[in-house]
Formats: sequence, structure tokens, C-alpha cells
Amino acid sequence: MRWLTAFRIYSAACAATNATCCCIWVTLATGDTVTKDAAAEWVLRHLPAGHREVLELARTAHIGEVRDDWAPLARDVDAIVAYARAAIEREAGEGAQP
Repeated sequence: MRWLTAFRIYSAACAATNATCCCIWVTLATGDTVTKDAAAEWVLRHLPAGHREVLELARTAHIGEVRDDWAPLARDVDAIVAYARAAIEREAGEGAQP
């Protein structure tokens, strides 16, 4: 899954990429195609509490409400990317549950 590796590298620097990951997850889980903001809201409802802060930052940065700074959040981004990757792989039938 080369695209997931590329996503992981890029996600630490770009809120839009996190939102794209949310779109992928929602589409695989529901079959629906939704906006990035709507996808982030759906994913926020399906994330453990410990991952929500990072995604909320990505969502609000994507819609222009805040300016994001990912450098101090590298570990948190790694954790949410790992969780989302496992969920996406599960939805695609390629991995274990997160």
C-alpha cells in the first residue's frame, strides 16, 4: 500500500491530507462520497478520544478557522495515522481491526 506510506510522510505537514484520509475512510466504511469537512466530522465520531484533538486541528485548519503547526504534534500525528491506516485497511479487507 504505497499510497499509505506517502500519506504518512505528507500528513505531518498538511491538514488537507488528513482530511483526504478521512474521505477515504468514510467512503470505504459507508460507500458515500462526502466533503472533506463532513468526512472529518464522521471520523471524529469514530475515533478514540485520544486522537480527536489532532483531527480537530486538521479539520479547523482545512476550513481556515485556525493556522496549524504540525511540528510539535509529530507523535500525535503518527498515532492517528496508524489508527486511521488500520481502520482503512480493515474497511478494505486488508488488515486487522484498530
